[in-house]
Amino acid sequence: MSADDTMREALKQKFQEKLAEVLTFEQWQRIETLLNNCENCSGKIISLLLYASEQGAEKFEEVIGLLEKLYDEQLQFHHPTVRGQVLDEFGVNRASAEFIRIYREVLGLGTDQ
Repeated sequence: MSADDTMREALKQKFQEKLAEVLTFEQWQRIETLLNNCENCSGKIISLLLYASEQGAEKFEEVIGLLEKLYDEQLQFHHPTVRGQVLDEFGVNRASAEFIRIYREVLGLGTDQ
């Protein structure tokens, strides 16, 4: 098991422990679908959802929706082995750019407040 796999599993376990009693069955299904479809990005997805969960149910739903939109509009078109790692014609990883945007603009993290 690689270091990335170990980190991903640790994050997933923390996520499950923290949110086991709070999430609905439908939310768990949506999250599992995202994680299964985006294995290369699962650590980032779990991190975003953990931070969102600390900001309440509405913020959590907003972030799940944004992640599903990212998958529907971009990531589903990438081969699963490179999903979330593809660079555009300008050398930008749009998935990473969207993750950063969610951290900063939606969750207000990493900004000077």
